[in-house]
Amino acid sequence: MRAGVTILALLLLLAACKKREPSTVIAEREMSDYRMYLHSMKEKKEDASTMYFMFVVKAINGQKLPSGTDSRFNYGVDSLFYMVNGKDTLPALDAVRMANGNLDGIQYMLVFDRPATADTLRRVVFRDWLFTSHVISFPFKQQ
Repeated sequence: MRAGVTILALLLLLAACKKREPSTVIAEREMSDYRMYLHSMKEKKEDASTMYFMFVVKAINGQKLPSGTDSRFNYGVDSLFYMVNGKDTLPALDAVRMANGNLDGIQYMLVFDRPATADTLRRVVFRDWLFTSHVISFPFKQQ
């Protein structure tokens, strides 16, 4: 029994010490009492048809973040995001709030179709009716 507990403890320790990929912040904005980040997410090699991003909202100046029970922050969020590539506007395929307990801000995973032709500068636009009531643009270079 003790050997099993020791092995389990060692496995948990190894998992906690495993190096993680560094997060790549590709754009950052500060509006009102919130700081927003757009992170690029590593994509699977097989799936070249979509682009993945992590969108993080952190409170600053003592502002409180909403709890997970408020459905405005969980459902229908995909309609608030779109990507601009040249003259094309691509709506988000999905925007899912990540369950993180609000320890490090509110996080959403965003999924977009990858444009057939790529402009050198793209923008992810957030029509923010949840936090600041502004339209916020996050420009980034082609991935």
